[in-house]
Amino acid sequence: MFNPLLYMVFFLIYTVLILWLGKYGIDRSKTLRDYYTVSGSLGLFLSVSTFGATWFSAASMLGLPGLIYEYGYSAILYSVVCWFLGSLFIIMLAKRLRSYNVVTIPHFFYKRYGSAKLQMFTGLILVITYILYIVIQIRGFGIVISFLLDIPYTVAIFLVYLFLLYTTYGGLFSVARTDALNFCLIIAGSLLAAFTSCSRAARR
Repeated sequence: MFNPLLYMVFFLIYTVLILWLGKYGIDRSKTLRDYYTVSGSLGLFLSVSTFGATWFSAASMLGLPGLIYEYGYSAILYSVVCWFLGSLFIIMLAKRLRSYNVVTIPHFFYKRYGSAKLQMFTGLILVITYILYIVIQIRGFGIVISFLLDIPYTVAIFLVYLFLLYTTYGGLFSVARTDALNFCLIIAGSLLAAFTSCSRAARR
């Protein structure tokens, strides 16, 4: 039975837990390298978790199933293949990027080619593309939360800024730990949804 109040209680517990985990990084990000890359000391589990949680976004969990439903499995080329190809390229480039002692892609282009204009250009491209990407995530968050909590969509949109706080102040220290929790919840929720759907389909 759909109960918005019950979802609200779980959402509040989740919010408090996320902000508590996010606070972890605030006192530990001493340098810019700590803030952006945790000084290269993230570890395998947190690295995999934060990568997975980033990929399992609103676009992947809400948009991609819709694309597959409408266009068939060819829609997988839109997202999955790109991510795996990107992962392979990152593996190939990781050592080279480390050797340049940089923390951002624009910084790498500046050190590699000595061009401030190229650095600004790549930075501008990243800002524009990430704004578009984040808008998709915020919209997906608003749709789901407004439905579950039975609140207006605009109110749900503003709730997302609670989670931007730990990102802003804690850097990757905070993001990695909250992503680990989110990754586990996403996997558990996806498996539960798949099991429930298959069970109901079998009874029909």
